[in-house]
This record gives sequence, structure tokens and C-alpha cells, in this order.
Amino acid sequence: MMETGQTREHRENDVNSDAPPETEAECNVPGKTGDGHGTSARIPSSVFFSAFASSAAIVTILFELYTGLCANAFADPIPSALHLSCLALVPIILIFTAFKLKRGMTAASLPWLYSLNGFLLAVSLWYAVCFLPLMPIAAFMVLWYGFGLMPLSPSLSLVAAVHQSFQLARYGRALSPGKSHVRHRFAGAALAAALILGWDIRIEIVERAMQTAITAPSPARDESMATLKLLRAEDIVLSYCYAQHERLRPFLQPFGFQKNAYSSGIMDIRTLYYRLTGRDYREAPRPPRMSARRRINWFDSPESRSEVGGTTVGSLAPRLSLDIASLDISVSSSPNGEDAGPGVAYAEMTLEFANSGSSQQEARAQIIMPPGGVASRLTLWIDGEEREAAFGLRGAVRSAYGQVVARKLDPALLTEDGPDRVLLQCFPVPPKSRMKVKAGFTLPLVPAGGRMALQMPYFAERNFANAPGMSVAVSADSRTRLTFDAKSLAVSGSNLRGAVSIGELASAVIFAPSPKPRDSIYGANLSGVQASCALAEIPLLDARTMAVVLDSSRQCAAVFRPGGRDLDWAAILSQLPDNVQIALFAGSLYIPPMSREEARRQWPEALSKLDFSTADEQAGNLAKAWDLCAQSQNGAVLWLHGNLPIDIASTTDVETKMSLRAAPAGTDAAPRLLSLQMIPGPNRIEEKLAYSGMERLPAFYGLPAEDRLKGAFAMSLYPRLNDRELAFSLSRPQGYYRQGQSSPHIVRLAYSAEITRKLREGARASDMEADAATAVNLRLVTPLTGAVVLENEQQYAEHGLDPNKAPQSVPTIPEPEEWALLAIVLAFLSLLYII
Repeated sequence: MMETGQTREHRENDVNSDAPPETEAECNVPGKTGDGHGTSARIPSSVFFSAFASSAAIVTILFELYTGLCANAFADPIPSALHLSCLALVPIILIFTAFKLKRGMTAASLPWLYSLNGFLLAVSLWYAVCFLPLMPIAAFMVLWYGFGLMPLSPSLSLVAAVHQSFQLARYGRALSPGKSHVRHRFAGAALAAALILGWDIRIEIVERAMQTAITAPSPARDESMATLKLLRAEDIVLSYCYAQHERLRPFLQPFGFQKNAYSSGIMDIRTLYYRLTGRDYREAPRPPRMSARRRINWFDSPESRSEVGGTTVGSLAPRLSLDIASLDISVSSSPNGEDAGPGVAYAEMTLEFANSGSSQQEARAQIIMPPGGVASRLTLWIDGEEREAAFGLRGAVRSAYGQVVARKLDPALLTEDGPDRVLLQCFPVPPKSRMKVKAGFTLPLVPAGGRMALQMPYFAERNFANAPGMSVAVSADSRTRLTFDAKSLAVSGSNLRGAVSIGELASAVIFAPSPKPRDSIYGANLSGVQASCALAEIPLLDARTMAVVLDSSRQCAAVFRPGGRDLDWAAILSQLPDNVQIALFAGSLYIPPMSREEARRQWPEALSKLDFSTADEQAGNLAKAWDLCAQSQNGAVLWLHGNLPIDIASTTDVETKMSLRAAPAGTDAAPRLLSLQMIPGPNRIEEKLAYSGMERLPAFYGLPAEDRLKGAFAMSLYPRLNDRELAFSLSRPQGYYRQGQSSPHIVRLAYSAEITRKLREGARASDMEADAATAVNLRLVTPLTGAVVLENEQQYAEHGLDPNKAPQSVPTIPEPEEWALLAIVLAFLSLLYII
């Protein structure tokens, strides 16, 4: 039947108006049937499919955010907030478009819907292509096991988006005939591409800058560092400090794209982060997508696996914590209990680790002792029984540990890791289980302020966290009176009891009365080795040049900057003797040698302008300061620094200069390098300079920084920053000599000091077989020897080790005497009575 002109005009007015089609209650698409009447085809199944695709997208996003399964196993689909925003819009756009298609729309709303559809098509297509390698596996999982829709979710969203695009096209032909909406769809797709690919472009620029900053010489490196700061790329560099499979650009590497930054080693990237920010990557909060907040631990982190059995503490092990810790200390005293006697102590640190994860973990920690300390015991609980370690050559015990670790058995290892520090390793801490270990330390007391001070061993770095509310139970006993400045410890004459936090260990100090020099010469015998200790006055030499090398890294700003924590440099420098010429090296700042009064005028202003913003390599300034002091009489380099957890500088130059140590013509002695650490933690330069002649000074972290610096400058008389020293020697000294009541720990400290002295004088470890054998008999952890606990006698025999060798050399905490036991019983009965 022919259509009249009036009817045709009326229909054209309806189509070209802003109102949606009036037929079928605004939810149908206009069209024509064979008879010419305007009808439309309902497609309610599209609504259900859009709802299903939206639900799948929401579940997939939440599941990935909660578990990190795809990021761990394949690649990270949500490396940034931009990607999360784009993915979150997918189900929203699907539901909104389906609603509009169901309820109807106007011609004015079409451009927005086309733009949203273009955005949806681009995002869904990108992720569908990215998940393409996983789709066959996902399809198989769905068919056979009924689950596995995660890799299929982008494809479902893409199909729904394509279907909605056809529906929008039908509406467009009906509501805006002859009008193209391609540009709107292209605009939406371009926005999605800009958000997703823009991130990749930024990552590409950052990666190239990282590569240049790692490998290029100084000028280009400085420009690249400036580029990284301009792009605010600290978080990106931090992300690259972790496992390589946790990728920032999703899915590019599986398709053959190579990442520039990863052509360098991960340690280089960690060093770059330290240069860029002035702090260790482990001190910064992990990026959200790489944090330990993922509830399901599907896979071991690759850096954790690669670091097992290594020689560094490395990254934080997931779900590994220290649950219980105790520190038992025995402080030696004179026979009558009036003073600290030989000035030695023995401490046992007992640690119990817990692993709440689903895979085996290795516990690792660097433990720092006071200057001159030595590790002398290691035990491990195996099947509820405490087993003693076997002491042997360093290479032998490390080889034994590595082979047993490969077989996933129960070893523990204790090796020297620099001056007065050891590396403790325990493996495996079983999943959902515990591991208990104990390390013993022989420690010297230090003269300080008319008393003898004992610094506690502390964790410089570790790969485990603390259990909530965990503290270290501290117990100290002696015949002499002990004092302690922590309110958490109860002092009762010669006994201390209480608990301190892990962070307080570094600043915790126990004090005992100091003996008079004439009464402080003690001797001892252990396993046929005789040794002595003596508290002696240090001869003072007046004329000298002093060079201060000051750490200008960001962490030290609050310590050294004038005004930081009320630091008054003028008052500090006033403690110097009149005849000292003092120079300053701090970052790029150099102040030549000058008198005390001139330094008081110039140093505060210069330090107030110093840029404490990044990392300070310090090694170059140490070499310059050494050259300056080597030209004058009785020169001394005082190195004031924080911790340096990343090895960012070569110390070859300063090591070479120190190895060629010689007194300048007409002078009394060669220069000395004295190290005073102001912030607790590891220091890689100290570790490398340990046997070149560097001397560590007692840190006393619990004192205010200004008081520590005032004391250092006031006592800065060559060759040490103290007027007395407690010297341990293998030769019997002349004078008053006590032997019968003295401690065998004197021998341990004296022999450890002897090995250190020989290494500093240039002796090679291969030529010190006799010293190594004696250290094994004395059960000492030195640069030549170490301690390892294995699971059974067969493993010891395979590596030529004997845990039962020299049992008389095993140190122990003395049992309380009868009067002490009686006091404990009385205190317990009193407590029961009060309750």
C-alpha cells in the first residue's frame, strides 16, 4: 500500500525530532517490516549479556586487586591508578549503555553514548589482546572445571561492547539519519589509548633515563637523574627494585618487548633508587600493587627465592616474622664485685621465627656488635632439641650451608659480615610453623664518662618483620652494680630485667663501675691460648690536623644541619683544643683547615646551606681527607656518618692510600681513620674498610646527637677519641696481674683482635691457616671462620666438620648463685602474697 505525503512528512518529523521513538514505549529501535509498518525487534538477551559481562568484569577486578594472582603469575594488569580507573569504567559503561538502550534515548545523548562506547571498545580490545595467550587455557578450565573466567572477562566485555555499538548504530540511523558519529567513537577510543599508552610512554622515558643514570658517565648520569626527578619517577624506580615479573607495563614483555631498565641488574636499580632519594628501597612503603597486603600468597617472590643461601640480607620475606626474642647477658666483674673487672660480657640472643605463608622462607639478619665484639656460639632447635654448631673455615661452613639449603633441610649459619658484625641465616622456616635459633656474642666494655659501658648487639638489617606487640626480653646479671637508662628495665643492684623494642636495642647501654687502671690487668687461659686485658691511659700527642668527613645524605639532615634537633655547631666546635687545625668535607662542600674560632664562625652558615636531599657517596671525600692529613703531623680523619645500606661508591682509592700507610717525614705517626656512626644501621663503606685500618668508635645512639659530637670533639686527642682504652693482647703485660678469677672471654676477644690486626697489616687469609685453626678451637666467628648447624652427623662428616670439637670452648650464661636464687624465690613468694 502506498504511503501518503502527509503520513511520510509526519514520520520524518518524528524521526528527526529529539524525542525517542514513540512506539514500543521508547525501548524499541525503529525499523520497517515488509508491509511498511514501523515496528522494532526487541533483544532483551543483550541486556542480560551486558549484565553478565559487567559482573564478570567486576569480579575479575576485585579478585585481582585482592590476590594479585595475575600479577604474580603472568603480568600486572593494573600497574597504576589510571589502569584501575579504565577497568572500573568498563562495567559502569556497559550497565549505563544497556540501561539507555532499554529505556530509550534522545538524539542529544547519542554523541556521549558513542564516545563511551568507543572508550569501552578500546579498553576491552586492549585487554582482550593482552590476555590472548591465556584464553585457550581459560577455555579449557571453564569446560572441564567450571571456572577460569578471568582471562575471558575482557573478551566478554568486548563482545558486549561490539553488540552495543550495533544497537547504537541502529538508534543513530533512526534518530539522526545521515549524521555520522564516528568522530565521537574515535574520541572515546583515543582517550582510552591516551590513558593506557600514555602510561607506557612515560614508563619508556623513565626506563631510558634509568638506564642512562646507571651506565653513563657523570655528566649524562646527572642529566638523567634530573629527568627522573622532573618526572617524579621515584615510585616507578622503587617498583623496579622488586621482582622483575611484577611488571609496570602490562603484557608487553610476553609479546617480545624488552624493558631497558632490566638490561641492568636489579642491584643497580636499587642503587639508583638510593642515589635518587637518599634512602634504602626497603625503608620506603612498597608500591600498592607489590605490597604484602595481598591476602593469598600464590607464589614465592622471585627475589626471595634468588636470595636464599646468599651473602646479603636482601628483601623482606613475605609473611615471615620474629615472634619471640630474648637477650640474656652476663657481665664479668672483679673478684670482690666492686667493678667491671676485666671489662668483658657474654650475651645470648634467642630468636623464634614464624612463617604464616604457604612456602618455606629463609630468615636473614645482619647483627652489629660494639667495637671489638666477636660471635662465639650458635645453636639451632631441631625436633625440639637444641643442637650446637660446628665451627670451621669460612668457605667450608658456607658450602655446607648452601648444599643443605638446596636439599631443604635444617641448617643455620653465622659468618662475619664486616667489622664487628655477623650475618645470621636460618633455613627453612617451614610454612605455618616456627624455627628457633640462638647466637652468642663475646663483647668488650668501653670506658665512657668514668664508667664501663656495654652496648647491646642489634639488628642492622633483616628480612623479617616483627610480630605485633613483640619486644625483646632483656636479662642482665653480674656480681657488680649495673645501671641502665631505659625505663622499661627494672634495676635491682646487679640484676636487670625487662623488655625493650627491637628499635631500642641499638641505643641500649648497660653501665658498670670502672676499675682503676692499676688494678685492671687480667689474664686468662682457654684451650691452651693465654691472653690478657688492661685498661690503660692513652698517650696524647698535641700537634695535628683534623679532617671531618660529614655525611650529607638526606637521612642526616636532622642530625647535622644547624638547628636540626637543636644542634649548635659553634658550641660543638668550642670543645676542640686550641692547637688543632680542622677541615670539613661534606658532599661538594670543602672548608680548608682553620683554627677552632674560625671554624665556629664559618661552619654553621656553610652547613645551613648544604643540600641534604639525595645520597652522599662519601668515599671520595674520605680519600681527600686522608691525603690532607697525611701531609701534616699526627693527622686524624673523623668520619661522621649515618647508615649506608646500598653500596654506591668504590672505596678502592681510599683503601689503597690506607694500605700504603706511612708517617710523613718529620712526624710522629701516620694518619688514622676514625668512624663514628650517628644513625644505626648497615654501612657498606665501613664493611669494605674494615681491614684497611679504619677504627670504629662506640656509637651510643641513645645520647643526643649534640652531646655525642661534643664528647667526640672534646676528646679528639690523637690517636683515638678517648683518654683510655681497654686493650686485649695475647702477650702477658707487665704489672699487676689477675688470672684465677678472670673470664675466658678475654682470650676470645684477644684472639679476634689478633686476627684483625694481621689482616689490617696486609696478611692474606690463605697464609693464616694456623690462626684459623686456633679460631676454630676457640669457637670464634672471624673473617677466617664461621659456624653452621646441620641436621645430622652424616652431613657434618660430608663437609669435614665436627660440632663436638673443643667442647670446653663453648660459652654459656652462668647460673645464678645461691643468694640470687634465694632472692628470686623470695620475690616470687612476695608477689603471690600481694596477689
